[in-house]
Amino acid sequence: MPEKRFTVSDHDIKLKLNSLGKESIAYDDKIVSQRINYLGLLSTHHFEVSENDENVSYEALFSTTSSLTKLYKLKRNNKLIQSGELSTWSIGLMKGFFFMVGIAWVLGLVQMGFPGTRDFYEKFYGSIDLSWFYIQKVIDFLFGILFLFFAVSLKNLLAKNIRVISGVLWVRVGLMIPGSLSLAFNYIQEGIILSSSWILSLRILFVWMFWFILRNCEVLAKEMKSQ
Repeated sequence: MPEKRFTVSDHDIKLKLNSLGKESIAYDDKIVSQRINYLGLLSTHHFEVSENDENVSYEALFSTTSSLTKLYKLKRNNKLIQSGELSTWSIGLMKGFFFMVGIAWVLGLVQMGFPGTRDFYEKFYGSIDLSWFYIQKVIDFLFGILFLFFAVSLKNLLAKNIRVISGVLWVRVGLMIPGSLSLAFNYIQEGIILSSSWILSLRILFVWMFWFILRNCEVLAKEMKSQ
């Protein structure tokens, strides 16, 4: 569960998030505010405590970015004392993502060696030239190997060399964008852009997903270095 810990006036404050939208705030290891924010909208937590025989008011604000990371601000008596960004995914979830996608891409090339697989894709895509599709399978295989490596070594890479992960994900996104544009152009030429729009939507979703993983990895790496 992603979290951020502060020490304020000799007291421990901890902000916690999970991937299901649950937000929790602990003060000296006691939960003082908790809510579930499924839609990722702006949320505000208020709580009051006694510090040195004085009532102190705290306010924590969370807002969601386009990559679903959380921006936070912590105020004490209406004065901003901390701000930053938190990942909404734990390292365990990211390892699972890299492993599942890596396995899928590796097996995607392996299955091309089975009888009937190529005929299936040629029938599925119709008269569209599949040369780029087969090249894409090889590219996917290479990225699959890298993703499996990330699944095994993610924590060390985040702590020591986030640029390796960032570089690979940026290259992956960069390759998918022109590929998607080329596919859309072919669909327009074939007059099947509407009936095949779900394929383009799926590719756009994957581009956003890699951007989501990239940003969350960067945020986690920054957090690990600050500890």
